[in-house]
Amino acid sequence: SLAEAGEIDPEIWLAIRGADGRLGWPQLLDRKRVVILAEAGSGKSTELEHRYRAWLAAGHAAFHGKLQVVGRKGLMAAIGDKARFEAWRASDAPAWFFLDSVDEAKLDNTRLEDALKDIADVLDPYLGRVHIVLSGRHTDWEFRRDLERLNDILPVPVE
Repeated sequence: SLAEAGEIDPEIWLAIRGADGRLGWPQLLDRKRVVILAEAGSGKSTELEHRYRAWLAAGHAAFHGKLQVVGRKGLMAAIGDKARFEAWRASDAPAWFFLDSVDEAKLDNTRLEDALKDIADVLDPYLGRVHIVLSGRHTDWEFRRDLERLNDILPVPVE
């Protein structure tokens, strides 16, 4: 694992609670903030879209979009389905936002911080019932810096 190889800061390892691939989708989708990191070409984007479609088909409020579109045009442009979003917003149900991918956004000169701030601007009143799943290459995720940004901009509210 990255922790055993000394490639990840111990504090960050504690923050992610030693996930190290031992958690499956049921456990991940219970969490409010998830970052899926893997090698290029490992199928992250395909898997994220598959999980989004399966979660939506199971009757959950779920949305899918590209993080680089969020950074350039906003969350609503990225997820596209305003009517479904408004229906969710008017409810008290939880929602899952599957956003792909941190590395593509960075390659497109989209700052992660800007994309996260736009997500926060739209979802701030609902953060307690929002689950956000991000994906990206582990080589493009700045473990301490990006995790701090995520926690600062889209904190998990204390219940």
